Order: sequence, then structure tokens, then C-alpha cells
Amino acid sequence: MTMNDGYDDYRDLTTPQNFINRTPDEQKKACLYFLRAGAIQSFHTRIDYMRAAKPGFVIDLNGADLPKSSLWQVNLSEAKLRFSIFDWSNLEEANFSNSDLTGASLLGVSLYRADLRGANLSGVDLRGADLTDAKLDGAMMDGVLQGEIPADRLREKPAYREQRRNAAPPKDNPGTRVGASGGDLSSHGALEQRKYNSPAKARSEDKKPADDSKDIMAEQIRKREEKKAELKKWHQKKRVQEKFIAKKEDNQQRALDRKKQDDLAFKRKQKEQEDSLARKRREEETRRR
Repeated sequence: MTMNDGYDDYRDLTTPQNFINRTPDEQKKACLYFLRAGAIQSFHTRIDYMRAAKPGFVIDLNGADLPKSSLWQVNLSEAKLRFSIFDWSNLEEANFSNSDLTGASLLGVSLYRADLRGANLSGVDLRGADLTDAKLDGAMMDGVLQGEIPADRLREKPAYREQRRNAAPPKDNPGTRVGASGGDLSSHGALEQRKYNSPAKARSEDKKPADDSKDIMAEQIRKREEKKAELKKWHQKKRVQEKFIAKKEDNQQRALDRKKQDDLAFKRKQKEQEDSLARKRREEETRRR
């Protein structure tokens, strides 16, 4: 799919109704048009209009082709992004919370301070991704691909990846960037960009994105295992409590049943005694006559 797939322009969508009345396929093409152009605010505005008009609307960008895109602070929460391509893109402070990124390719992306809480990252390619300060609580990370960026893919890395819209590229060489392998990647045109074009605070130059991501992933796995252990203990405790309550209720029911039986037996005996006394009175009256 190209930017002009089916349409030359989407500027006619300035009127919100024009976007709302489009078909889902046309809306998807329009969303890709704005995202590729870096028009994040325009994209957000139309999604807000859509959600206001149709509560429960979900952004469907499955299979989106958005490599080397400038998507700083883009809000794609709860979006469908299965098998989408974001290779080498700037996703700093992006919101992917509760989105479905199954099988997506995020090779070499910057996810600094990105929100990935509750996202499905199963099978995602995160090789060489910068996950510094990213929020990953509750994210599904089964089969996530990590490690060094393959040598044959490094040549795809842009020499300059803009961090903000209209940010001016540096005039001087600010240094070299440490790659996934910890080596100097200046020979591949991978210059350090953090000092002059990051929208967030400058980060330490000795950071290793791949090492950071490994640490973050390990920490998330540890926390997840701890939560599983706590949940298991809670279920065990709950089962013991349920058994205790069930046994207590069973004993109470048995006590009630015994009391009912004792009451019935007492009433039967009392009636028998009353019948016996009545019979004796009748016999005495008969003898007196």
C-alpha cells in the first residue's frame, strides 16, 4: 500500500464528517496518510471525532507499513497493529497501552518512555530497540525477539532519525552511537542523536539500548513470576478458606437437621403420652358408668 493508494490526498477530511462517513478501508488509508506525513495532531483529531461519534471505535491498522516514521507521542492505545512494520521509527513517548502488536516489527525503534502497559507484544521483533524508561507492566511478551541487529539490516538504518517534527539536524558530529552489540556503529552512519533532537531529557551516552531492553525484560519477567507466585498463594489460601467455610456450613446444616429430628421425636413422644392419658380417662369413665 502506498501513500496514494486509492486517493491523491486526504485534505478533504478537514471536515470531521468526511472522515466519519468513510468506509473502514478508507479510514485506514487516511490514518496511514496522516501518520506517514507526521501529522500526529491531525490523526488524533480525527480519531477523537470518530470515538465521539461511535463509542467503542477501535483503530484498525493491522499490517500497517510505517518504517522510519516520526511518530513521537502518537496515541495508538487499544489499536489493532498486528504484523505492522515500524522499523527504525521514532516512537518516543508513544502510547501503545492495551494495543495488539502481535508479530509486529519494531527493529531499531526508539521507545523511550513509551507506554506499552497491557499491550500484546507476542512475537514482536525488538532487536536493537531502545526501551529506556518504557512502561511494560502487564504486557504479554511471549516469543519476543531481542538481541543484536543483523548486519544486513544495519545498512537500512537512517543516518538521521528526526525526533520531533521540523527538528533541525545537527551540523557537528556529536559522537557515535552504541549499538545492540555494544560496538561503534559510526561506520554504518548511525550517529548519536540524543543530545540535539530528543523531546525528552537527554540520556546518558553510555547507555546500551539492547542491554537496557534485556534488563527491562528480565525485570518484567521476574515481576510476572512473582505475581504468578502471589496469585497461586492467594488461590491456595482462598481454597482453604472455602473448604473451611463449606465444612462449617455443612456442620451447621447437620446440627439443624439433628435439632429438627429431635424436635419431631419429642413431639411424637408428647402426642403418644397425650393419647395414652386420654385413653386411660375414657376407660375410667366407662368403668364408672
